[in-house]
This record gives sequence, structure tokens and C-alpha cells, in this order.
Amino acid sequence: MTLPDPHTKKDPREASTQRASRNFSIALLYVLAFLSGVSQTFGLTSSLAELVSSVLFVSAVTSAAVADSRVRRFAFLRVLQELFFFTWPIASLIYLVRTRGWRGLGWWCLHAIGLFLAMCFSFLAAFVALY
Repeated sequence: MTLPDPHTKKDPREASTQRASRNFSIALLYVLAFLSGVSQTFGLTSSLAELVSSVLFVSAVTSAAVADSRVRRFAFLRVLQELFFFTWPIASLIYLVRTRGWRGLGWWCLHAIGLFLAMCFSFLAAFVALY
């Protein structure tokens, strides 16, 4: 009697679903950065709105890392996910360098610049629309 090989490849649709989940989380980061810039322009800076947007942003970063770890078949323990949630700026850098080598530093810098530019562009566009 032969047992199924545990190392056989899984359904390719599963990997594409995980990639789509990762890409959706990254796109959500840019949408949240854009909305943050717009809300700052219109003065919608209540403490509750800032708290909700911060939690959404951190959740998107964490879910992108978890989805990426599944695509790359990298073990991401539940405890590490919770630690990642609370230390996301440095944890995201460490994760990218660990999974991609020094290219991860480049990806981290590109996304940091991209998020900053998305926020600045939305701030500028909303400011021009107002005045």
C-alpha cells in the first residue's frame, strides 16, 4: 500500500488566490494612504477616524505579509503575526529582507516612497479641488 506523497504540489488555483489576496492587501494600503491624504485636506481628523484608519492600515500590512508568506511557503506562526501587527514598520523590513534578501530592502523603500507619494498626491489634488 502506498501513501500519497505529502510534498506534491497543491492546486495551482490556491497559489493564484493567495497572490490575489496579497495584491489586494497591497492595493488597499495605497487606497488607505490616498484617503488619509484627502481626509487631512478636508480636516476630517477626529480621533476615532484616525484610530480606525491606523488599524485598517496595519491590518492591511499584516495581511499582505501573511498572504505573501503563504505564496512563498514561508512559515509565519500566529505569534509572529501578532508581533508583526504591533511592530509593523520594522517587522515588514525584517520580513522582506529575510524572504527576499537585500532586494527586500529595495522593495520596502519603494513601497515607503510610493505610499508617501500617494498621500502627498491626494493631499495636493484635494487642496487644488478646494481652492
